[in-house]
Amino acid sequence: MALQDGEKVNLERASVLLVDANPRGLDILVQVFAGFGARNPHRCALAEEAQELLKRVDVDLIVVEADLAGEMDG
Repeated sequence: MALQDGEKVNLERASVLLVDANPRGLDILVQVFAGFGARNPHRCALAEEAQELLKRVDVDLIVVEADLAGEMDG
C-alpha cells in the first residue's frame, strides 16, 4: 500500500522496538521515530535483551542495528 500525496506515516498506535548497541544511535532512532508519531518505543542495546523483551511484549515494528556485538547480530 503506497502513500497518496499528502499522506504521512503515522506510528502513533504502533509498538516499536529499537535495538542498537550505541546509546547515541538509540537516542537518534527515538527522535526519528517520534517524528513519525511513535510514543515510548522499547529500547534495547543487545539482541539477547530484545529477545527477552519480545517474550513479554508484542511489537509491530522492530529496527535492529545490522552489526550488533555478541552471540547474535541484526
